[in-house]
Amino acid sequence: MEPMKSHIRQWLLGMLCLCTYMPVVAITWEDLSAEQRSVLYEYKGDWQGLPVERRERLALGASRWLEMAPAERSDMRRRFSRWQNLSPEKRSQLMQRWRKFRDLSPQQRQRLRNSQQAIRDLSPKQRKALRERFQKLSPQERQRALKRMEQRTQRQQRNIRQQQRPKRPSKRD
Repeated sequence: MEPMKSHIRQWLLGMLCLCTYMPVVAITWEDLSAEQRSVLYEYKGDWQGLPVERRERLALGASRWLEMAPAERSDMRRRFSRWQNLSPEKRSQLMQRWRKFRDLSPQQRQRLRNSQQAIRDLSPKQRKALRERFQKLSPQERQRALKRMEQRTQRQQRNIRQQQRPKRPSKRD
């Protein structure tokens, strides 16, 4: 190996190590765009006291907000208002459910989304009947029913994947 390439490689490695140990620079109020400051105005007085991660999340949220269409913003306001009106216990339950969902594997999350979509595709009358039937089950029966539904969904997904595979020509062809 040429000595010059070796020195460059060592220098790059050293710089990489230094970069991983450099402190995170907090976003200051002045670093935000005028539009972001407008969205985050209520945080202006407390901005410097907020943790670095919180400032980053707020700045990112403000950027996303600014990119939303008016209809999306209206929907977000409505959802946020509903969230604020929930009891602390209900919020806590929802956060725990969100964390559980986030911790699932991508395949498990997709299966859950597919199941939810299948339920949404039912008529309101069918959904009500399904909900009533499920609520009448004992905890053990519910577990068995959930397991059967999961197995059925897995079989359906396998069948879909098999149908999507290109057919291989047989030896007779």
